Formats: sequence, C-alpha cells, structure tokens
Amino acid sequence: MDVLNFVNSKDIKNYLLDIDYKFSTIECAFLVYQSAYTTLNEKHIAFNEILETMPDESLILKNNTFNSIKSYIRHFVSNERILLKEFFKNNKNCVYSYNVFFDYYGSSKLEPGRVFLDYENCIEDISEKVKTFEFNNIEVIKFYLDNSKKIKLYLNSNMKISAVISSAFDDAKEILFNEFQIHIPIPFKKGDILYDSKALFDDIVFGGPFVFIDVLNENSSMLANGYFENEKGKIFNSYHPCYMDLEFVSIENQTVSNSMVAFSNYIKNDTNLNEFLSLYYEEIRSKN
Repeated sequence: MDVLNFVNSKDIKNYLLDIDYKFSTIECAFLVYQSAYTTLNEKHIAFNEILETMPDESLILKNNTFNSIKSYIRHFVSNERILLKEFFKNNKNCVYSYNVFFDYYGSSKLEPGRVFLDYENCIEDISEKVKTFEFNNIEVIKFYLDNSKKIKLYLNSNMKISAVISSAFDDAKEILFNEFQIHIPIPFKKGDILYDSKALFDDIVFGGPFVFIDVLNENSSMLANGYFENEKGKIFNSYHPCYMDLEFVSIENQTVSNSMVAFSNYIKNDTNLNEFLSLYYEEIRSKN
C-alpha cells in the first residue's frame, strides 16, 4: 500500500515523497481515516492491509479502551460495517432525506431534498437532481421515527459510498481518530499563502486563502494558525482545522487580494510595517 495516495494535499504529498518520509502504523491509519478522495471500501481494504502487514503500536488516549492501534482499527472498521448493514435494512417507521454539498465541508449546499419512504426512491431523486451540475458529496440521512436515531451515509461525486456515521447505536459507538498525536512534516513556512483545495476558494476559514503562521499540535490538535481576510477586507487571526489539507496558493492562477500578498511579505520580512499598513488601509477603504 502506498500511503501517500491517502494524503489530501498534493504539496504535502510531494514533500513527503521528496524527503522519503517513513510513516508509523498510527500515521498510516490516520491518513487512511482522513482521506477525502477514497471510497469507504478502499479505506477498509487499506485498513486490512495495515492490520496484516504493519507492526502494532501502543496508543495513549484519554479513553483507554484501546491500548494499541490495531485494536482501534478493528473496532473502527467493525463499527462502520455494522452501520452500513443497519442503514440498508428495510426498517419500518424510517424515512430518508438528503443534502447535496458543493464543497467538502458542506458550507455551500443545494436546498434539502424531499422525504422518502425508502432508500431506492431517495437515490433515484438524487440522481435526477444532480444531472445538470457538479457537486462534491451527498449526505443521505436515514431517520428512525420511533426513537429519534439517525444514520448518515455519504456519497462522493461518483455516487460511491465514502463514509457512514452515527453515534446512536450501542453496538457501534462512534470512535474517531481526533485524539491521535500526529506530527507529520509539512513544507509550509511562516508567511506562506495557503488554501484548502477541498473547500470553496472564497470560503473564509475552510477555503482560504490565508497567511500561514504555524501549527498547533498540542492536545492532539492539527490546527493551522494564520491570518484570514473577510469580505470587507479585514484581516483577522483564526485557525484552519487540519494542516494536512493545505496547499500553496498560486498567485498567478488564483485570486488573492493585494492586502494578503502584502501581509505575507511583511510576515516574511520582505516589506516593512508602514508599507503593509498603507496598502491595507487603502484596500479596506475600497471595500467599504
């Protein structure tokens, strides 16, 4: 298995290839889990290969139910298989609905679809609805009317299953990889202008672009600290949720404001504060 295929960012992927980075078992498992471009079946195949071919490693988690990465993976995959089986059961007192998202994070979406009595009619309506435009992913929700439970099934742009999620079932309690301590090398330096290719480019926090400062690895966080710009031109400090999703912005091919370019140059010590502020205030006035 080439674990680099599960890295979302092409720039991080190329950097890790260049430095010939050797992944731990835990890092491989995390990258498979967070991959945005692989199907659920492909992830399960990769998890199985990790179980069969890689050494086990101990885990230190707040929840000490699992003492090794392999026990964690087995439970995680088992949960997803239970939920898949449950989702496709023809239960009475269940209805289905869906949301069509234009970006990975769901910050832009089509108006919700109708409610359906079975999955087949729901999918038929989805297929008809998305014939005329491109989309990123679809969330299909199975609602249990008699106990308020629900399962969410996600389909990628090729209508293949990419994820299944629910925290409502006792035999498939949701566990996530967000407690893992992951420190994978990245090529980004302070002052670089970055964006998340999975999001809409003009999404202020998820898409960017933003001026990168550093990463926060404390307490299992993978936040990227940086400075973003709102629609009125104001630059503010915030965080991108996962630095592993980021890529370099191409100034030539992507729209970046003069203020952000100037701020990047200031952070890199390529210009002084007065020059940046002069341009910044000029751009603020032009947008307000």
